[in-house]
Amino acid sequence: MKLMKTAPKWHADAVDILKKNFGEIHRSFLDSTKKAVWMGLFLQNIKARGKDDGSIPHGQFGPWLKANVPDLHWDTICTYMRLAKECAEKGNFKIMEFPKFANLGELPPAIEKLVEGKTQQQLFLEFKQADPDDFDNNKARRGQLAGSKGLTKAMRAQAAEREEQERLNELEQNITTNTAWLLEISDAKNLGAMDSKLLKKFADACDTAGSFAKRVLAARASEKGGQS
Repeated sequence: MKLMKTAPKWHADAVDILKKNFGEIHRSFLDSTKKAVWMGLFLQNIKARGKDDGSIPHGQFGPWLKANVPDLHWDTICTYMRLAKECAEKGNFKIMEFPKFANLGELPPAIEKLVEGKTQQQLFLEFKQADPDDFDNNKARRGQLAGSKGLTKAMRAQAAEREEQERLNELEQNITTNTAWLLEISDAKNLGAMDSKLLKKFADACDTAGSFAKRVLAARASEKGGQS
């Protein structure tokens, strides 16, 4: 079916709203990406310096954050630090050199170039990084098993099981990233500026996902209670 030759009046109104709001909203996403990477680099630097001088031993960065800045959301911290780690590696930037940029509130030029014009989601898709466990141990990335031809049935089953686990790991990473993103846009400047019809679809989708998650949690709690 083709578009109508004579579009109804609301089309022009919709285009006008898009032109007025899209640019500003997109710029806010790009600005928040730079701030997120800056914060991630600062967090990575604190972790590295603490490990280097022994003041924050291995595995104690999480407890250090909880004790000193308990208001920081852990999932958001994980997202920022993953972004920063990937940017630093791709930009060949040493985390221990960040303080001189942190004091100016700026990103290092090499990382600024990587981040420019991209949202957090675009960076994650570009990097396709593994999901760090407590920022130290990487979980396996998704991918096909090399040389899979000629494998036995048992070997293929193991490969399929590993692939499914990797899919779940990637799903967990996406949920963590998107949860942080949802928290960032839940304000008048972002979601509050959306068209009502689009906002309703968004709200309905969130309600559907939230309701299912709550049912799963309730079922798990019930199962756990029955086993005690």
